[in-house]
Amino acid sequence: MAHLADVICYYYTLVYRRVDAEVRAAPSPSQIRRKTITPGKQAPAMQALVSPIVTRIFKEGLLRHVPLTMLTTAYRQLNSDASRHEMEVIKWNSKGQALVKDVANLPEAGELHMTPDQWVDAWKTWLMLIELYQPHVAKAWHNHYALVFYNPSFHSDFNLWLRYDIMVRKRWIEEDFDPGSLQEGILKTVELTIRDIARFPPPFSTA
Repeated sequence: MAHLADVICYYYTLVYRRVDAEVRAAPSPSQIRRKTITPGKQAPAMQALVSPIVTRIFKEGLLRHVPLTMLTTAYRQLNSDASRHEMEVIKWNSKGQALVKDVANLPEAGELHMTPDQWVDAWKTWLMLIELYQPHVAKAWHNHYALVFYNPSFHSDFNLWLRYDIMVRKRWIEEDFDPGSLQEGILKTVELTIRDIARFPPPFSTA
């Protein structure tokens, strides 16, 4: 009986030590992140979710161009409830892991025709994503946004700055330069492009 009592005592000692270790390993109240609630705050009528394809590109280091048209609130709201579209995007592998369908190029139609308000709206999402997934380059992109938006000719010569912004974001994918500094060579190239378009406008199509 004495031996049995010793075994039981030893067993409960092990249980106590394990529970005690788990309690000690648990985060303290100060370490627990709690989500706060604003009394009476209403949810928006529509969600404005970022496409999983775009999120993946930001997570993987912005190795592909993301058209700003896909980051506007209107576009994100339009696609948030498009379950059929999302079903085409999300695939599942044999391990039950969600995979995002690989898309070589995202649709760029409309990016060159954005308005200043649309551009600003999309850039709010761009900066949010860059801070979340690529914080080490976030400051440079904040500087780029400020350089473009606060330029005195931003509204009066928006076509120039829109094209400059697009070219900076595209070329930064493959080239090593600071997007937060004015890239004079790129700006000059854009100015020449606009000049050529004005001199040799594309043929008008009635189709």
